[in-house]
Amino acid sequence: MDWVRKIVKRTFGTTVVGLIGAASLVGCNSAAQLPEKPAIDVDVAVDKAFQQLDSDSSGGLDLKELRSAPGMLFGLDRVDANKDRTISRDELAQRLAFWNESTQRVFNLEVALTYRGRPVSQADVTFEPEPFLAEWLKPVTGRTDDLGRVTPRASEDFPGIDKGYYRVKVSGGSPSLPPKFSEDSPAGIEFTDDRPEDEQFLLQLRLDAPPRR
Repeated sequence: MDWVRKIVKRTFGTTVVGLIGAASLVGCNSAAQLPEKPAIDVDVAVDKAFQQLDSDSSGGLDLKELRSAPGMLFGLDRVDANKDRTISRDELAQRLAFWNESTQRVFNLEVALTYRGRPVSQADVTFEPEPFLAEWLKPVTGRTDDLGRVTPRASEDFPGIDKGYYRVKVSGGSPSLPPKFSEDSPAGIEFTDDRPEDEQFLLQLRLDAPPRR
């Protein structure tokens, strides 16, 4: 089925691939129901984000403040429309509205975790929504395979995860990670379908990558 998705993707684009992925999954288990896609209250979520993160009350989230929201920091290039390395209320609102308006979830996406150049295998990985999104998005947990790869699952029946900013918490596995990765993790990720084409099926997450400057 993967080769079918790749052919359709090149011909018709990502949205059709997502729909085919959903249809094929339903076909595998006709009784399974995909959980309803959450609708984020944009105004409420933006207010929460700035209450939690805008420590200097400047009306913008700069790089220093975004270190407390690693999922947002990971997705900075897509939300920062004017490229000033700061997220405004309007920019964040537009990003949340984009997630709401899309009908697609990210199906069959693998995340490859590495630390110091090595795959993090047999580790428990939790994708935890940034706190200002916790009212609408739910944590998802999986275990990496021997290649350090894990596929987030919206439910037992469906791979995939809702669009959003998530912190990545990792415990156990090999190589051994510093305790910070299972507690107040500095690692984050954005799940979305407007990443570069080569990141649509496999997304690399280097846990030891330095924060943005």
